[in-house]
Amino acid sequence: MNFAHAYQRNSEVYEGHMMDHAWGHDWMLAVWMVLLLVLIVVGIVIAINYNKPKQSDSDPLNVLKARYAKGEIDEKEYKSIKKELSK
Repeated sequence: MNFAHAYQRNSEVYEGHMMDHAWGHDWMLAVWMVLLLVLIVVGIVIAINYNKPKQSDSDPLNVLKARYAKGEIDEKEYKSIKKELSK
């Protein structure tokens, strides 16, 4: 057996070895891991927002606060209306 034959024989042995193909699968694993992480984060965000109590825009106190914030009513009128709504 000469050197060329031994080299060829060794390359054939390692040609189908898993380590030769590992780099081809590492990027796929990384992509799946990132996708899984994104799905977990999206699921957590949806779960948090789903359980959050919703404030209605038609709630009189919220409408009053919005009008006061926009400057449509002054502080005196705001307090007066808020007192009426609290009854």
